[in-house]
Amino acid sequence: MKHLALCLLLLTTAATLRAQSAAPPSAQLDAYFAALTAQKKFNGNVLVASQGQELLRETYNIPGQSDSLRVAPDSRFIIASVSKLFIKYGVLVLVQQGRLGLQDPVSKFLPDFPRGRDITVAHLLNHQSGLPRELRNTRQLDQVSLVRTIELAQQETLLFEPGTRTQYSNVGFFVLHRIVDLASPHGYTAFVQRDILRPFGMKHTGEFNATGRVRRFAYGFATDERRRIRPVAAVAINRFETGNYYASLDDLARFAAGLFSGQVLTAESAQHLLNAEGAVVQAGGRPGYRAYFYQHPAKQLTFLLMSNYSDMPFEKVIQDVPRIVAGEPYQLPVAMNRREVAVPAAVLQHYTGRFVLEADPAQVFEVRVEKGLLLLVEKDGTTTRFRPDGETTFFDDPESAEGLRFELDPTTQAYRLILLSDGLTLPTKRLP
Repeated sequence: MKHLALCLLLLTTAATLRAQSAAPPSAQLDAYFAALTAQKKFNGNVLVASQGQELLRETYNIPGQSDSLRVAPDSRFIIASVSKLFIKYGVLVLVQQGRLGLQDPVSKFLPDFPRGRDITVAHLLNHQSGLPRELRNTRQLDQVSLVRTIELAQQETLLFEPGTRTQYSNVGFFVLHRIVDLASPHGYTAFVQRDILRPFGMKHTGEFNATGRVRRFAYGFATDERRRIRPVAAVAINRFETGNYYASLDDLARFAAGLFSGQVLTAESAQHLLNAEGAVVQAGGRPGYRAYFYQHPAKQLTFLLMSNYSDMPFEKVIQDVPRIVAGEPYQLPVAMNRREVAVPAAVLQHYTGRFVLEADPAQVFEVRVEKGLLLLVEKDGTTTRFRPDGETTFFDDPESAEGLRFELDPTTQAYRLILLSDGLTLPTKRLP
């Protein structure tokens, strides 16, 4: 499905490898990514380190594809939302320098921003601002200046009172990006270059939209409606967002090694980067790219992933790698061959209705039944037909892991739609 690259959490035909496996974690990790690559589900670079030792640092290329898809150990990838790490780190550096405070209101830097007195820098950092996930009506936009982006953000309505909930917001990070731009002496890009990239020796990382040409650049690829691997449109590369950064695997490894070294940011200040589980975690994705940054100081575990091919079971991968390192059971990916089964029309009718994505209330879907198939209609009118391979699971391509799942809500006794999109599990809420 072109607009919703869906991926099932569990591969029911996968073989479970037990912790008692005789192979060391390094061999298991390599076998895992080799299996993904053979199934045309991964193309890129991976680094996994534990207890101060590298278990895996490898480049994987899907065989039999265009040379343009191939990557090398020193390739530079678009890292999408992993760029947010530079904003988070930069905010803490500016706090350390006394240029801003975590409790500073947005209005201190953007006086005209609606509700700017109620939204703090900390709210933005922790996705508690109330701003929506995405800006409205931006699909037709290519490169947009940061100033113009903030003008668009000012037109958005808060979804909840600042500080009362947590909901991922790219819009909030647009605002944070602008605050760093205003608070730093020479602007955002120069600040990141001077205070973050240069001290860590990150010579192969930069802002893509501000760079004329990137050597060894890994162009992004995705699958089309016929499951063929094709390069993505240029608009997917030249996107406006919170620092459209590219990086090499070695550079991200240098950044990971320096986070808690005290070299730039004091170890105490760096603690603000940790989530509730004590890890620094940031995922990035868009058509053509997947990126992941994971560092758990207490466990001494680092996992970095960069891919120029977006059709991968992302959530499964980021869950399985720590399991392999810890010696816990996991499932080795295998090829899929989903088969249609008969489901009574009366059962299909239970799934019809309108649903809103919990992570982004602007995304509304409608499910219909037509000629014994489920139709998923997206907000822009895009329609995809799904066939059942179980009473509650549906697919549009038998050779892919794409699909829909429905779960019965015990409270309402109505079914809700689960979108397994971009390798992530995305629950929805049924609308009246």
